[in-house]
Amino acid sequence: MMKATRLALLFLLTALLLVGCSSAATPPYAPSDQAPAPAGATAPRAGESATNTSGAGGSAAQTNWDRYIMRQATLTLTVKDVEAALASVEKVAAAAGGYVAQSASRRDGASVIADITIQVPAAALDQAVADLKGLALVVESAKITSQDVTEEYVDNEASLTNLRAAEQSTQRLLNQATKMDDILSIQRELTAIRGNIEKLQGRQNYLKRRVDMSSIAVHLQPESAAAVAAGRSGWQPLQTVAVAWENSLTLLQGLASLLIMLVVGVLWWLLPLLLLGRWLWARRPKGRPRTPPFPPQPAQPGAA
Repeated sequence: MMKATRLALLFLLTALLLVGCSSAATPPYAPSDQAPAPAGATAPRAGESATNTSGAGGSAAQTNWDRYIMRQATLTLTVKDVEAALASVEKVAAAAGGYVAQSASRRDGASVIADITIQVPAAALDQAVADLKGLALVVESAKITSQDVTEEYVDNEASLTNLRAAEQSTQRLLNQATKMDDILSIQRELTAIRGNIEKLQGRQNYLKRRVDMSSIAVHLQPESAAAVAAGRSGWQPLQTVAVAWENSLTLLQGLASLLIMLVVGVLWWLLPLLLLGRWLWARRPKGRPRTPPFPPQPAQPGAA
């Protein structure tokens, strides 16, 4: 009896020691089903986010996601010569490895005002903005905006992966189908899947281009135009009178246009109606003339 008890106690102590060793072998902060990070894995850099995904056999792999940020700038520059500055902006775009996306100029009195939009690589945006500021006598305004589209880009990539897998499965079903109804139904489904793939892929290409290339919108104005714009900030009675006179002329023009529309659009058919009504009135049937009632006769004397 004592021998059996000793054997049971020895077995229990051995089991406790095995459990304690297995617990010590597993770090308290790591789940039992997650292996440690592979050697050489580094933390994500600034501007990147890291996600851990489990591979085959439960091994963990680390993936670094780049941030997808669209940047653009807007500048208003006062220059000495607008046409020369316009050519200089084109040179800045070419030097940065970009191109001119849009350019327009107009004449405002004796001055020329221009608007130009250039596309430059995102990495060269700050340097290009600095070069453009160097062309100006005065930098009236400068603004750089950013938009993070990382979440949309990653979601689209996941959707594309699922859609491509669905496309392959549907294609296999189409290859195995024998009935015409099944073939047509699967073909419609496959066409819809491929349409969604093309739509998402086009959006991804657009986002990629916008991330890779930044736009800079530049408004160029001469020094005289800037001085005139600054002088317009005060009260100018003569200008107010001129504006009121122009507004009154506009009102008179509107009234004259309304009168012409009434004459041309209404009277040409209203006049025949009036003539027809007068003709019908003249030909209306005339009744007998009404005679005044006879006055009451005076009572005869002696009448019963």
